[in-house]
Amino acid sequence: MKPTQSRLLAAGLAWAVLAGFTGGRAADQDKSKEKKKTAPTRPVPPQPPRPPGPGQTKGREPIRPPVNPPTSTEVEKGKPPIEPTPTAVALTEHKSSNGTVVKVAPSGATRERIETKSGGVQHIQHISPTGRVEAEVVKKSDGTRQTTQYDLGHREKTTEIVHPNGARQTTDVHYNRNGEVRARETITRDVHGAPVSKTVEVKNNLVIHNTTIVNNNVTIVNRTRVVREYRPCRYGFVYTPVVFAPAVYVGWYDPFWYAPPLVVGGPAIAIRTHSFTFAWGWSADPWYAYHRAYWEPYPVYPGPSYWVTDWMVASYLADRYAVAVSVEQTRQEAVLAREDAEKAKLAAQQAKDAAEIAEAKAAQAEAEARAERAELRVAKAEGEQARQKEFAASGKTNPNVTPIDKDTKEALNQQIEKTIAEKKMFAEQSTKGGTPVLPDVSQSLADPTHIYPVSKTISVISKDDKPAGTLTAGDLLKAEPGQDALLKDATGTTFVMMRVMTSKAEEDSVPAGTVIKVPVKELQDFDNDLRAKVDQGLELATANKDKFKQSAQ
Repeated sequence: MKPTQSRLLAAGLAWAVLAGFTGGRAADQDKSKEKKKTAPTRPVPPQPPRPPGPGQTKGREPIRPPVNPPTSTEVEKGKPPIEPTPTAVALTEHKSSNGTVVKVAPSGATRERIETKSGGVQHIQHISPTGRVEAEVVKKSDGTRQTTQYDLGHREKTTEIVHPNGARQTTDVHYNRNGEVRARETITRDVHGAPVSKTVEVKNNLVIHNTTIVNNNVTIVNRTRVVREYRPCRYGFVYTPVVFAPAVYVGWYDPFWYAPPLVVGGPAIAIRTHSFTFAWGWSADPWYAYHRAYWEPYPVYPGPSYWVTDWMVASYLADRYAVAVSVEQTRQEAVLAREDAEKAKLAAQQAKDAAEIAEAKAAQAEAEARAERAELRVAKAEGEQARQKEFAASGKTNPNVTPIDKDTKEALNQQIEKTIAEKKMFAEQSTKGGTPVLPDVSQSLADPTHIYPVSKTISVISKDDKPAGTLTAGDLLKAEPGQDALLKDATGTTFVMMRVMTSKAEEDSVPAGTVIKVPVKELQDFDNDLRAKVDQGLELATANKDKFKQSAQ
């Protein structure tokens, strides 16, 4: 066989090995996404310890086992354990006198480094063709394995801990527009791969700047991080509400804010007797200026629930701003990708065999594609930034914005009141030793008036199955009528017709009034975030109840 033919054959084999491996992983991931359609299995709310908030009990009740625990066939098993991508290049192993093992490619480039430290703990670094540490594995003597994967800037992307019995915790890390950690989402799975719980630690993007002192105490609570707990449900994961002490609800339903119910030939009507003002101090915050045309706080609050309504909407908009693409951060991503592509090109030139050349060229192509995507995001971010500056300079607002109007805010306020009343019942049942069912999205779907605030960025399709655009945190949705039969047997992948109620008129956003299709799983996530924000808003309102009364009219 001629040398040229030999090299071509070797390159072809290398590509085949790489394609087979990646294809196998993709197939495994696709299979992991399949869900069986079964009757809903609702777990009992867990009560892991948590530092008490203002007016909160010392902790949650002990965890009680589910009445009908989900079996491994009733829930999504998810992805297989994380493993660093193996190389098709033949590596040569070198061992130093201190026991460190280094594996090198034919070109002499280090591709793997293994160190054994005290206690028999083994540290393994997997290095890309460009010299970048892609993953690190720590193996303990008891069989525990921790694998961490990194992005181009050597930031943690995913960390997975696998225990000797096969149970594992997988943590995905998300970053904000400034490159800081925004959220850490950890899913715990049992020995069969079935999800047991989810814990999300999120950065609080909304800061209240009101520092008025009441009774010699500053009562604002601005927690930097908020921890949320979830349990598996029919549609993915359901939020586990905080169980507040009864005193919290006594303060919430304080007669100071309500006169005795009035009955005039019909149902009882609660009449509000006081109102108050509150200075949030948001006027200089970038997120507030960015979304001012979309929403304005109440000038006067008829009661605490209206204050929580404003806080909740503001929280969604602050979250949106925190994850919006920034020009600076995206430019940095493009620079890193271009640098990685150049390093891959150089590695291909220095490679000594066909497999190493093929791997370096594949890395180069991937890096160049990544850079192109980042540069497109840069152009988009620059366009949005220029548009916002133009509106700010002219003193005008975007005419395409469909803001949250008075009636919609009133509907949100009533929804918050209803959610807090449900929380009160949930807490009463829990404190009496009951096992109340966690409120999943089926409860919200049964209410035709329910509003779904969007809590993350997702692309959606129209009712005609065509691309409709992008939804972002703070957009509001409502289910279209006439879907009762569909919702009766819905699963997480069932599409529900939703109408977009409001629009921030961002680039690629879905115009208000558009009917779109959204999977129930996403609606469950939206509902989870709504309930989590109500919990936090209730805690903040409780902490500031004296301040409310001080400014009451």
